[in-house]
Amino acid sequence: MLPARQLHMRTHMRVGTLRLEPKEEWSQAFNGALQSLEKAHACKCAKQAEAHSHSALATTRAILGPTHPLHHGALRETINSLSAQGRLAEAVPHAHELLQRLKESLGAKHPTTLAAMEELAFHHRFMGDLETAEQLLLESTTACKEVYPACHPTSLAAHMALALTLERLGKLDRAEPLMHVNLRISRVSIGPSATITIIALSNLARVLVTQGRFAEAEPLLHEHLQACLEACGPVEQDAASRAAAMRVADVLEAQGKMLDAARFMGLHFGAKHPRMRRIVSIIAEQKDPERWPRPQWARPQWAA
Repeated sequence: MLPARQLHMRTHMRVGTLRLEPKEEWSQAFNGALQSLEKAHACKCAKQAEAHSHSALATTRAILGPTHPLHHGALRETINSLSAQGRLAEAVPHAHELLQRLKESLGAKHPTTLAAMEELAFHHRFMGDLETAEQLLLESTTACKEVYPACHPTSLAAHMALALTLERLGKLDRAEPLMHVNLRISRVSIGPSATITIIALSNLARVLVTQGRFAEAEPLLHEHLQACLEACGPVEQDAASRAAAMRVADVLEAQGKMLDAARFMGLHFGAKHPRMRRIVSIIAEQKDPERWPRPQWARPQWAA
C-alpha cells in the first residue's frame, strides 16, 4: 500500500482535480478504488482493464460519491477501456457523466473539462452523430477563446475539430473560413512544417478541391508537399510525402496542366512510374497539351 502522502499526490496527478485527502471512514474504499484504477491503467488487455475500472466505478459511486476525484478517474478509465474495444456507444454515457461532473467540480472553462468535452465530441463524430459533436465543439471553442490565446494548441485543436465536423455536415461555407484562420495561426505560431500546420494545409486543400477550385488548392498542396518533405523525408522513403506528391499531381491533371504534371512526376517519381507513362501518352496524343480539357473525373478520391 502506498504511503498517505503518495496517495495524495497520485490522486492529484491522475485525476487533475482538487487535492482531497480521504476521510478516515472512507480509507478502505479509497484504497480499494485506487488499487483498481492502478490495475486498469497498467493493464494491457482492454477487457481486463474494463473489469478493474468497473470495479473502481462501482466503489466510488456507492461509497465515495459522484463528486469525489477518484470517481472522475474511474469514469475516465472506463471510457478508455470501452473505447479501446470499439464500444463507443457504451462509452458515451460515461463520457457525458464525466463531463457533467467536471463542470460541477471544476467549472466549464477548466482545461480538464475542455479536454473531456472535445473527447466526447470525437466519440459522437466517430459514431456519426455530427450534430451533437458540432454543439459540443461550439461550446468548447467558445470557452477556449476566453481561456486560451488563439495560438494555444488546445484552442487550435478544438477549432480544427469543429472545422472538420462542419465539413462532414456539408457546411462548407462555415468550414472554409475557419480552416483559413486555423492555417494562418498554425503557420505563424507553430511553424510551417509542424504537424498541425501540415494537417491544416491538407484540410483546406481538400475543401477547395471538393468544390472544384483546383487553382486555389494547387499552391496549398505544393506547400503541403514541401512541409511533408521537411518533416517526414523524401518521397521515395516516406508514405506521407508520396501521398502529398500524388495529390499535387491530381490537381495538375484536373486543371489540364499535363506538361506540368509530367515535369512534376519526373522530378519526384521518375520516368518509369506508371502514372508518368500515362501522362506522356496523353500528351503525345494532343496537339496542344497545355490546352488539354479538364476531365470530367477530375475530383480525386481523397477529396470525395
